[in-house]
Amino acid sequence: MPLSAVEPACRSVLFELNGDPDAGLPPRVFGALARRDLLPDQARAGRRGDALWMEIGIDALPGALLPALEADLRRLVGVRRLSVMLRPDRPVSRGPVPPGDLRAA
Repeated sequence: MPLSAVEPACRSVLFELNGDPDAGLPPRVFGALARRDLLPDQARAGRRGDALWMEIGIDALPGALLPALEADLRRLVGVRRLSVMLRPDRPVSRGPVPPGDLRAA
């Protein structure tokens, strides 16, 4: 059975990351995405006690990239824990958001 029949071409994925409270960690996380020409559809971050937490959502991540991206994120300096959750399919927006349209925020 071909791989495409088993696994969809794109997956909706949520990465939850806990790491050192270092201002350099978010740029390293976004750099790992940028090296694979990926932009997150959702991103949140904050500090909880002595840790930095981040949630990065990608609505249409090519399935073939998931293992490599997960490995890249786990290897980043300052990452303590990484969880990867496959989400039910989410609608993927198409096209640019008109200026002043706050629905995308």
